[in-house]
Amino acid sequence: MSDFLKKYVNFNFKSTAIFIVLTVVVIFGLKLLGVHEIPENSLLENTQLIVLVGGVLFCLFSKIDKEYKPINIFFALIIFLLAMREISYGRVFFAQILGTNDFYHWSHYKYGYLAHIIIGIYIAGTFVYALLKKVFVKIWEVLQKTQFPFWNVLLLLTAIPVQMLAEKRFHSTLVEEMVELLMYCLIVYMVVLYNKYLKKV
Repeated sequence: MSDFLKKYVNFNFKSTAIFIVLTVVVIFGLKLLGVHEIPENSLLENTQLIVLVGGVLFCLFSKIDKEYKPINIFFALIIFLLAMREISYGRVFFAQILGTNDFYHWSHYKYGYLAHIIIGIYIAGTFVYALLKKVFVKIWEVLQKTQFPFWNVLLLLTAIPVQMLAEKRFHSTLVEEMVELLMYCLIVYMVVLYNKYLKKV
């Protein structure tokens, strides 16, 4: 069992520790500066968008074996969807309620319902692409050839409920947005990490 873990699981905690320390330092640093709430379209939210766009570009232009290119394209499609979510699927550009930091919902517009249909088609198209290109089979092949970043994945899985609790229960936009940034950084980091792994196998 120990030989199996050494071969397929990476227990290196260094990168995970860096992510945790940076997140905690920024949260407490902002609190000391008197920042307790993060408004829409703030620097922090724009940083999230930059990380996601960077992830999309990396996936599209990373030099990887042609056999595994569909995996990168699949993740580019998913990360792009996360980026669109961060800008409320475009509403931040035209739907702000005058004098507030809130935005009109799609239901406010006559044909706003079409946005939900388009998003649904995009998600369905992404998974159809994955099935046609056998992306899930290829991902399983990659997992068998590379080391699983245990602590990074555990941190990502832990960050998801923390972000939800910060938003729904404690109403702390500072913690919510910082943990969201952490999640996006972890996702992009692991995509980069697996691309690096595949260049060695």
